[in-house]
Amino acid sequence: MAFDGELLVVLWAEVGPDPTPWEARPGPASEEDPTWLGIERGLPAILTALSRFRDDDGARPKVTWCLRADESVGRPLGRPDALFLRFEKTWDRVRSEGDEIGWNPHLLRYIAGRGWGYEIEDRGWVREMLTETWDEVKRHGVRSVRHGSGYADPEIMSLMEAFGLAVDGTARPGVLRPAGTGPAVNWRGTPARPYHPSPADPRTPGEMRLLETPAAVLLTRHPRTKTRRLAVWNPLRRQPGLETGLHKLTGAGSPAVLSAAFRPVEAYDRLAWRAGFGRGLRMGLDSIWLGFGLRFLERHLRLVDAVRKRYNYRLRFLTAGELADWWIERESLDERSDPGTVAGGSRGARFSFDQPPPRAL
Repeated sequence: MAFDGELLVVLWAEVGPDPTPWEARPGPASEEDPTWLGIERGLPAILTALSRFRDDDGARPKVTWCLRADESVGRPLGRPDALFLRFEKTWDRVRSEGDEIGWNPHLLRYIAGRGWGYEIEDRGWVREMLTETWDEVKRHGVRSVRHGSGYADPEIMSLMEAFGLAVDGTARPGVLRPAGTGPAVNWRGTPARPYHPSPADPRTPGEMRLLETPAAVLLTRHPRTKTRRLAVWNPLRRQPGLETGLHKLTGAGSPAVLSAAFRPVEAYDRLAWRAGFGRGLRMGLDSIWLGFGLRFLERHLRLVDAVRKRYNYRLRFLTAGELADWWIERESLDERSDPGTVAGGSRGARFSFDQPPPRAL
C-alpha cells in the first residue's frame, strides 16, 4: 500500500512513587511508607491494554518510561536512582519488549523548617543536584528526558546537552501557567513539531544537538470546572476536543508527530485499591475517575488510527530515542539534498519565562 505521509506517535510516562490520596501533582517520595501501585499495578495494566493495538509495522504502542530521579527521591530513599534499582526487573522486561527508560527530574528541594518546594532561583543548587543525579542515572542507559512540571530553562537544557542526552520532551506549545504548585511556565510561540532548541531560549529553534519533541497540546475542557484550557494530550484522561486536536496536528503535514504523556498511577488508584473498590474513586484535580484511564486509552488510540486513515499516513509507534534517531537521520538526508534547508539559531536577550519568545526572523 502506498502512503501519503508518516504519522509518528510517542508515548511518555512520568513514573514515580504514588502521590498521597488528594494530591493533584506528584510530590516527594514518602519517608515512611512510599507506595508503588502505579508501577506494580498500573504499568502492567497499561501494557496489556497497549498490546491490543498495532502500527503499520506490526509493533504495539511503545512507551518511554521516564523515572523520577532527583532530590525528592534521593533524600527519602537513599539515592536519586532508587526507582531504577528497586524495579530493575520491570525495566529490563519493558526494554526487552521495545520500550525505553528515560529520566524525569523535578526541581523539588527540601529546606529545613519549610519542607519541600520547587527551587529555580538558586542556580548553584540546580546545577549541582542535576549533575549529581545524572552521575547515578547515566549508568542505566538513559537517552531521553522529560522535566517535571513542564519547566526547562536555557541552563537546564544546556546541561542536558552536555550530559549527552538525545531528546527532551518537556515543551508544551502554547501553555502559559503562573507559579503555584510548580514554577511558572510560558511555552507560547513554541513550534508544535520537533526542533533543535536555541541555547538562549528553549522555546525557539536553534543550533543545539539535543532534539526537543513538544507534547501534542489540545484545546479541551477542565473535567470539573468545564472551563476551556490547553492541556497536554494524555491518553489516560477524558479530553473533550481530542478528535479535533488530533486532526489539526496531523493535517499540518508529514511527518506528523503526536507526543503524549501520562502517569501510570492514572490507570490504577491506590486509594480505590485499599478501600476495596478496585477502580472507581474520584481523586485529584485533573482526573475524572482514576482507574478508568484504560477505558480512555482505547478511545484515544482508535481516534489516532482513524486520523491516520483519513490522511493515508503510515502509522509508526516509536520511543523518544527512536524518534530522535529517525528525525536526525531525516535532517541529514535533507541537508545532503539541499544544504540551504538547515536552520540556524541566534542568541538573544536573557531568557525568562515571563517574556514571550522572540519572533523568528
